[in-house]
Formats: sequence, structure tokens, C-alpha cells
Amino acid sequence: MGIFSGMESASRGYTSNFVQPGRYIARIDDVSCFEKAGVGTMWKNTLTVLSVEAGDDESNAVGEQVQVYFKFDQRWPNMFLGKVKSFIAGVLGVSDDQVGEAEAEEASGENSPLVGLVTTLSAVATASKRQPEKTFTNYSWGKNLSATEIQAALSEEAVGRFFPNGL
Repeated sequence: MGIFSGMESASRGYTSNFVQPGRYIARIDDVSCFEKAGVGTMWKNTLTVLSVEAGDDESNAVGEQVQVYFKFDQRWPNMFLGKVKSFIAGVLGVSDDQVGEAEAEEASGENSPLVGLVTTLSAVATASKRQPEKTFTNYSWGKNLSATEIQAALSEEAVGRFFPNGL
């Protein structure tokens, strides 16, 4: 039984604390699952912000590379699995039942098929119900964008900057 055991029955999850609130177009630069000493199993998405569609002065900047981490906790494995499922299903534009253990293993592997895809990401700060002074970031991942959609969404300068070898 691997770390993604139980993925088939997990519900999507959306919270974390890493990307600033806003609505973005971002390129997926890396997807990995690894062990961190003293912390445990972590899932990491590394993204480059290509466009800020909505946000404020606190939002991540165009060109900024950001990471989104999901931590596995033995007490609540479905929270971790749900966040991973939400990311994979959202980016691929597939239903939840199409994301299982094998898809999660492949997505976080050395040759992840998600690397290089461009997606939309909405990050909304939400206060904790139990600790109102603490906020969490809720994520919604959009389906990967086609070359035509990327060209329509980004300026010609941005396309040249972020895709020097073309789309």
C-alpha cells in the first residue's frame, strides 16, 4: 500500500497556506512527492505565475515562481488525498472517479505529464471556523489551457518571455 492508497474514494480538498489570494494563469514547472525530515510526506507543485487575472497588492507577481505544498497526515489521510485529487482532476479536466492511486503516482513521478501544462488557479483566503484568527487558502484548479487559449490570455511579450521556444 503506497501513499496514494485510498485515492479512489477520496473527496476533493481545497485548502492550504502557500499561494497568495488571487486568480492566476500559471505554468506547472514541477510536481513531486517526497519525504521531508521531521515533517513527513509532502506533495509539491511548483508554478510560474504567467498572469494575474484578479488580485490585490498581496497577490503573487507575474514571473514569480511559487510552490503549493500538501502535507500528508496519518490522522487525516483524506485531506491530503483530496487536495492531490483536486489538483490532478482540475488540471486535467477530468471527473474525480478518473483520478486514482495510479494517476497520482504518475503525476508525482519523475516524468510527470502535468509539467509544462498551463492552468488557471483561483486562491481565496478563508477564516478557520475553529480559529477565526487563522486563515487558510482555498484552491480551485482549472483545466489546462490550449495554445490558442494561452495566446488569447497573455500578451505577445508574455508569450515570448515564458515560452521562448514557442507554445
